[in-house]
Amino acid sequence: MNNGSTGNAASIPVNGLITDGTQLQDAVGGATYTLAAGNISITLSPLTGALLLPSPVNVDLIPPVAAIATTPAANVKGWMDHSPVAVNLSATDSGSGVEQLRYWLDNGQVTVAPGNTASTNVPAEGSYTVGLRALDHAGNISSLATLKFGVDITPPVVTVTGVSQGAIYLRGSVPAAGCTTTDALSGVRDGEHHGRKPPRRRPVYRHLQW
Repeated sequence: MNNGSTGNAASIPVNGLITDGTQLQDAVGGATYTLAAGNISITLSPLTGALLLPSPVNVDLIPPVAAIATTPAANVKGWMDHSPVAVNLSATDSGSGVEQLRYWLDNGQVTVAPGNTASTNVPAEGSYTVGLRALDHAGNISSLATLKFGVDITPPVVTVTGVSQGAIYLRGSVPAAGCTTTDALSGVRDGEHHGRKPPRRRPVYRHLQW
């Protein structure tokens, strides 16, 4: 390690540890050195260091990339009308390879899965947030991957207003009929449930002609 403001040269004794003629490589800078007379001669630039390992050295400084998807996929509003929902977790790494995945649901307990793929099911209705990080064999950690989605398999409720089922009204005094639609999870959008169409109901009434 060189903490100074100028470069320096050093002769590192390794006699008895490594045989003469062995080639070492700096895992930080990539330079190679050959052991001679029991010493390694190395020159360090200012404010740098070296990590010498038997050559060749495989260096992986790039973290894996993590991804989350669901089966089935959510619609544009982030909702799906299917249960259970499969949460598919994966990661890729072009260097040392993915060692494990670590994922959690709604900031709950972390689950550790070996390898580069894993899956879990969400069996109930509700809104969810899944988090995922991947680790590679070199110890690099991926950026946080998150996915928010909702499961809603309950149709909206349509309530008819203004008239009553089977009621009899005199001609000219038939009240105006209307309806309201409510949905406790994904909500009602443009008269349509976010995952499926609501049941269509028409008010039924009779009138007497005098």
